[in-house]
Amino acid sequence: MSRVIHTQRIAEDLTISSTDYDSVDNTTYTNVDVIKTTAFSLATAGTSAKDLSTIVINSSGQQLQEVAAADIDLVASIGKYYYHTDKTVWFIRAADEQADIADYRTALGTSGIQYQLATPIATDLTTELLASGVLQGYTNGTIYQDCINGGEEVTSSGTPDITLTIPIREITQLTYTTAAGRAEVPTSGLTLSADGLTITGSTIPSTTLCQVKGYLKYNISPLLTANAPVNQSAVISSLNETTRQNSKQITSLTDTVNLIIAGL
Repeated sequence: MSRVIHTQRIAEDLTISSTDYDSVDNTTYTNVDVIKTTAFSLATAGTSAKDLSTIVINSSGQQLQEVAAADIDLVASIGKYYYHTDKTVWFIRAADEQADIADYRTALGTSGIQYQLATPIATDLTTELLASGVLQGYTNGTIYQDCINGGEEVTSSGTPDITLTIPIREITQLTYTTAAGRAEVPTSGLTLSADGLTITGSTIPSTTLCQVKGYLKYNISPLLTANAPVNQSAVISSLNETTRQNSKQITSLTDTVNLIIAGL
């Protein structure tokens, strides 16, 4: 079985509010005040340049422009932000716009940020039962991975409900152990709860070990794409065909030249 590793390089959307706005610098610069946040410890550190490793959204939902450290004190930088080497965000506002950090916290409201992680988070989706099966690669470079729970083993309760630990959105197979071996329950008679964690309508005796397979209720994506090598045989075949066509054109051109020479 192919293992599916999901690598997260960008942090989830985070909010900035209240005491996340840590301090205000209203003495260093002439034209602006700088409101500094607490540090985002998991983020990649900034530099003195525009790093483009962060996305900052203001309380109105507008994406702010990033500036370099050298441009902080420009009037044109008011309303923008700088991402510092200590992993803090500096909101740039007009000088003396507010009296103190408390007033700036109110004025800035709830902002949002996405940032590049300093250390990517790798999750083995196969081990976590978040993916199973064989990856299918095609000549256009796309890889398809069905997000299927490969088979969670649970014990039916006395209802006889079946309670899962991993939510699914559709049941594809339900089997259980009998004295004669494995038996399958038709999925048409089963009902799956809205949260994807409870199955009712089964005829499985209580306290029976059963196995549930189904499409995950939450998934990374039903279609994972990656930069995969294209079918090399197809590429070679195409190159060979191009070569043959060029050879035909050269032969035709040679014949034409010979006819012209013969007519002189």
